[in-house]
Amino acid sequence: MAKTKKEKTVDNKNTGNEKEELQKLYMQYEIMKQYSAVYNQENAAIEAKLAEIAVTIEAIKGLPKLDKQNEFLTNLGSSVFMSAEIAENDKVIIEIGSGVFGKKPVDEALQMLEKRRQELEKTSSQLQMEMTSLNMQLHHLEPHIQELMQKMQ
Repeated sequence: MAKTKKEKTVDNKNTGNEKEELQKLYMQYEIMKQYSAVYNQENAAIEAKLAEIAVTIEAIKGLPKLDKQNEFLTNLGSSVFMSAEIAENDKVIIEIGSGVFGKKPVDEALQMLEKRRQELEKTSSQLQMEMTSLNMQLHHLEPHIQELMQKMQ
C-alpha cells in the first residue's frame, strides 16, 4: 500500500526526532564513557598511593629495630641510590601539609600515614560508588541507542 503525503511527512518528522534523540543519547553515552575512563585512572592512582603508604608504614615500623649508624641505601630518584647511615631511628621527616616537612616521632608519623590511608580509602570507596552508578547508566543507555539505530535503518 502506498503512503500518502501526510504519512510520509509524519514518517520524516519521526525520523528527524529519532535522529536527534539518537545523537543526544550517543553524546551522553560518550561523555559518560569518558568520565568512566577518568574515574578508572583516578582509582588506579589512589590504589598506587595506598600501596606506597602500606610499604612506607612497614618501613617505618622497622626503624626502631635498626641500630644507629646502620648503613642502608636511600633512593634519590630515577633509579639512583646512595649509601646513608641512620642518625636517628625514632624520628622521621614527613610532609605535614602544603609541601611543608617536619621531623616527627615514629608513632606520630605512623598515625599521620594511617589517617592519609583512611582518607584515600574513603575517596576510593566514593569513587567506586560513582563508577558503579555511571556504569549502570551506560548499561541502560545502550539498548535505547541500539533501538533507535535499528529504527533508523
